[in-house]
Amino acid sequence: MEAVEEGTSRNVIYSISENVKERIISETAVSINNQYYHMRFISNNGIYVKYRKPFFKNGVNYIHENKINFFVKADDIYSHCTFTLTFEERYSKETIEYYIEPGETLLDIKYDEIEKIISKPKTIVDLFITVREQDHIVRKEKIRYRTAKYKKDTYFSKKIIKDNNQEINYLSTITPFKNIKLERFSITNNQLKLMNNKAKDPNIWLIGERFDTAQDNGIVFFNWLRANTSIDAYYVIDENALDYQNLKHNKKVLKFGSIEHFKIASKAKVLVSTHDFENILPYKPAKGFFGYEDTLKVFLQHGVLGRKSVEYHKDYYEQPFDIFNVSSMSEKYDVVVNEMGYDKEQVYISGLSRFDNLPIANDNNNIKKILIMPTWRDWLNSDFTFENSEYLEKYLSLIKNKKLNQLIESNNVEINFYPHYRAQSYFKLFLMNNDIKVQYVELGEKSVQSLLIEHDLLITDYSSVSFDFTYMNKPVIFYHFDVERFFRKGILRPIHETFLGEIMYDEKKLVYQIYDYVVNDSFKKAEVEKDSIFKYIDKNNNERIYNSIVENLERQ
Repeated sequence: MEAVEEGTSRNVIYSISENVKERIISETAVSINNQYYHMRFISNNGIYVKYRKPFFKNGVNYIHENKINFFVKADDIYSHCTFTLTFEERYSKETIEYYIEPGETLLDIKYDEIEKIISKPKTIVDLFITVREQDHIVRKEKIRYRTAKYKKDTYFSKKIIKDNNQEINYLSTITPFKNIKLERFSITNNQLKLMNNKAKDPNIWLIGERFDTAQDNGIVFFNWLRANTSIDAYYVIDENALDYQNLKHNKKVLKFGSIEHFKIASKAKVLVSTHDFENILPYKPAKGFFGYEDTLKVFLQHGVLGRKSVEYHKDYYEQPFDIFNVSSMSEKYDVVVNEMGYDKEQVYISGLSRFDNLPIANDNNNIKKILIMPTWRDWLNSDFTFENSEYLEKYLSLIKNKKLNQLIESNNVEINFYPHYRAQSYFKLFLMNNDIKVQYVELGEKSVQSLLIEHDLLITDYSSVSFDFTYMNKPVIFYHFDVERFFRKGILRPIHETFLGEIMYDEKKLVYQIYDYVVNDSFKKAEVEKDSIFKYIDKNNNERIYNSIVENLERQ
């Protein structure tokens, strides 16, 4: 018997040959891993099982300051279940729930109850419809606001709560998938007193990456500004971040959400980030919040664009980036101008800040250190999904590969595995106690850039860190076992333009290629054409970025 999941290519169980005309033998409903499925047994030259999730749909009709109107439509299979509207704080995962019935519901938003689950001054509360059979969750879906247009820097409703000590803001917004959420930030009275609501200071620049990191273009550009200019530059990071320990003695490094952070954020004319400004501002980056519309917005990026689609299109912002940094002519026009909608005057071919710190490798270097560094998969959205994924299976198999581990011993080679930060906790469980020669590198042990610099060969899949390796004249081998699924939503540029190196689709050939590079030194015979990726290979990327910002300030 062969089970086929509708809408995918997954085939499981086994087949029984039977040459008869297709007919439905039986239908039933079952619960698998606390999830309901409709099962249909079909006879057609064998016996097949087709299964699907039952019908389930929800949506927001409207959301106001104190009320939300939404609907739920569900298959009869859920008729004996209980339904709740769940508010879940994104970081603590704490929840509050309200019982509802299928159909249309108008519910008061009880902010005093939501406040009880808040763990951080600036946070996000996601909304779900949760369906339970007794104590078991059989379905949990985010609520979509289908009729709303996605903009990152706007909101649909605003609730301000004031007490003796602080002002709390709740803003209703949506994700790229149009899932409704509440963005929450608070400002104490002392913080408000220090904030400057007058004209912005063009000499004060606020810089950052993700709010919990200091390893990318942001920290490199910050350090360059401090060493080479008179700009009053500040870097912001969460005090609980691992990278904060290396920066905490620098007086120009701000703790996210501190009084000084609010003060500088309100004065800074220039905002510079590798990601959205949510990561460097203690309040909502939107028009009307402490002069945000009067700032110069600089997007440093955190990689070279041209592979997977990213969520930085100009149409996603009411207040789009004023400066968008790229590394080549192709990236500027093929991707950022033609695909993402920016004016060519806004896009600067400067190169990435962190490239200035990369040494250009000597072609005669032998391969003694290999780094395996895969990126994330957006469909791995639960523990169960990850633990049963092809992604986990493939990389565990590679790391445990007998020939690869023999290479370490026989050729005195060091191989390190550094998974994506979102996958670290999963791989750690499977690898820390295994007797293998490949070494696991834990998040925070070393910076990404230091890892790239000290290794001679990179094994990755689709990660943009491959560009750093190519910049250094070091070889990259790509492992594309799931290439069609990874780029199921499209690819921005042809594969041959941005994947500069050997591409392997199965483990045996990948390991053979690694062996060939190490033992036979074969990579030296391959010349990589880099013009489509880098216009400049020098030490002046930070200077070009700085000049582009100064040029824009002078025009204002």
